[in-house]
This record gives sequence, structure tokens and C-alpha cells, in this order.
Amino acid sequence: MPAAYKDPTTGYALGKWLSHQRAAYCKGKLSPERIAALEALGVTWDVLAYKFEEGLSALRRFRDEHGHANVPTIYRDPPTGFTLGVWLSHQRAAYRQGELSPERIAVLEALGVTWDVLAYKFEEGLSALRRFREQIGHANVPATYKDPSIGFALGKWVNNQRQAYRQGKLLPDRVAALETLGVAWSVLDDKFEEGLDALRRFWDGHGSVEVPKRHKDPSTGFALGTWVKNQRQAYRKGKLSPDRVAALNALSFAWNPPKGPRKTPSPSTPAKTIHWPDFSAFDPELALRLAILPSKRRVLVFEGGNRHADVMRRIGFRKSEATQLWVRPDATISKDDIVCWSVAFRLPDGRSGVRSIERPLTEIVWQSGEVRDAA
Repeated sequence: MPAAYKDPTTGYALGKWLSHQRAAYCKGKLSPERIAALEALGVTWDVLAYKFEEGLSALRRFRDEHGHANVPTIYRDPPTGFTLGVWLSHQRAAYRQGELSPERIAVLEALGVTWDVLAYKFEEGLSALRRFREQIGHANVPATYKDPSIGFALGKWVNNQRQAYRQGKLLPDRVAALETLGVAWSVLDDKFEEGLDALRRFWDGHGSVEVPKRHKDPSTGFALGTWVKNQRQAYRKGKLSPDRVAALNALSFAWNPPKGPRKTPSPSTPAKTIHWPDFSAFDPELALRLAILPSKRRVLVFEGGNRHADVMRRIGFRKSEATQLWVRPDATISKDDIVCWSVAFRLPDGRSGVRSIERPLTEIVWQSGEVRDAA
């Protein structure tokens, strides 16, 4: 029982009272009748033995809940308030000094306690990294990030592992454990993946990868506009690897975007007709549309494109997670252009065919995240 415990129904300081009984026992001032009555209730006179059993009970609860015995130093047992993290540190100190009995060593090791503090810290960091990955979906931990559940400085810990890796001081099994969770040893690799994820989210929300210079990802605060600028600079200097170029090209990334505001074609500019691939397979739901975004950017949209996913990807379309539509940015489209595409039809008598339709692109607008005909 903790020394500060009070009876919840009466407020009686039971923990303090029991401490007084132990003190009287040690001084030989407790009558045999009282000793017998207290021992019948399970009272132990050795406070250190009692503390050990209390810590052991808290450790069992922790392991049952978390599946391991890597207790953070600041952790307290929720039902009792017992300072389990501090208690376990004391057991490790006693072990190093040769003051822990073989029986206690055995029972602690049976619960999964490690005596090597560095090994313990590594397991603590690995557990925090698993939680981060489960919540965020990757292992690109910001340098200042702390695990909110235990206060563990995870960002600093990951950087320390990278430093040990570069110095050849990280054990192979630890390298494997970190790589399994998706840790990249180069911070630049982490930053590129973080930027690519932010660019995909921007594309899903805007239908374009024309990111404003000062734009930050609203969900993470990542400086996406600056990142995009840096990728273009690296590309022009020949410092961007082919796999990164390919990853950005898959999002229709513009390496040399036009400077200044886009000019609107004059009325005298002749309209051009855009001919789209003819899908010979009968599909009455397939339709090519133009979506005009609130930002006045234009994207081509395929409705019913799920049946032609391989064709969609081959001609530069990507499925938007937000709208579940196949979309491709196309900055060359003018509001005066006409699109020509094939539409399959079927007559009541069972005859079917394909006919070409020309339709002004300005008849389609983007409203509330969906593609609809303009009113």
C-alpha cells in the first residue's frame, strides 16, 4: 500500500497508519496479537520486500497492456500511481552493483526486463517509432518530435541512430529493425518522401501540382512550395536522381513552369479541337470532361475510368483519392477549345456503336469536390 494512500470512503490516512505499525514492529513495540492480525491480512514487515512486490505487480500490468517491459522512466502505474519507471531504474542499478538477489533477477527477466540501459533505450525508441508509424503512416520523424504518450524525444533518438549508422556503430540487428519500420539513413531521403506525400495531397485537393511558392501542407506544416522550388533547382543542376525525376513526372510535375500570370487567349485566337483516344470497348459510362477549378486551373477528368485503369495510367491520368475520379492536369487547354471524344451507345433494338461528339469544354465546372455539368 502506498504511504500516501487514504481510504476513499472515510478519508482515513491508511498508508500512514500502516507505516506507523511497521515502525512499532521494528522497535519491538507491537503486541503479538496485533502482529498476528496484520499478518493475517497479508502485511509484510520488510518494506523493501513490499516495495519490490508492489513494483512487480505494476510491471505485470504494464506488460499485459503493452506487450513488453520497456517502461519509460517517467511512467506511473495508472491504477496506483506507483512510479514504475523509477522503480525499474533502481532495480537495474542494484543489478549492476551486484545487490539484486538471483530470485529477483529471475522473476524480472521472466517479465522481459533488460539490464543493459542502452539496449533498453533502443527498445523504448523502437516502440515509440512503431506508434509514430501506425499513426502517421511513415517513419520520417521530425527532429523535434516527442512521443505524446510518454514524452520520449523520438526525433532526436532517430537522428542518433542515423549518426551511429554512419559511424558504423549500429548493430546489424538494429539496422534491420529500423529499416523494417521504413527508416531512411539519409535525412534527404526522408525529406523527399515527406515532400512527395505532401505533393500528392496537394494534387488530390487541387487537381494540379502548380504549388504556390509560400504554400505549406495544412496537415503537417511542411513547406511544400519551397520543396518544389528545390526539386526544380536540383533537376536543372543535374543533381536529381532518375527515380525521383520519375516519381515527380508521375504527378505531371512541370520542371519549367511559365513565369507570371497565365494569359487568357484573345477572342481572335482560333479554337483547337482536342482528339482523345478512341476506346473501342463498349462502355456507355465513359466520358471525358474538363473541370475548371476555383483557382481557374483546368484538369481533364475521365468519368467511368475505373474499367480502363491501365489505359488511364498510360495516358497520364491519376486517380484522385478525394474524388475517386481519374484526373490529369493540362495547362495547355483554353476555355475556347473543343474536345472530341468517342461515346458508345446502344439502341432499343440491341444495335450498338460508337459516335464522336464535340463539346465545348466550358460546360463543365468543379463544384464542392465533384465534377458536374454547369447550370
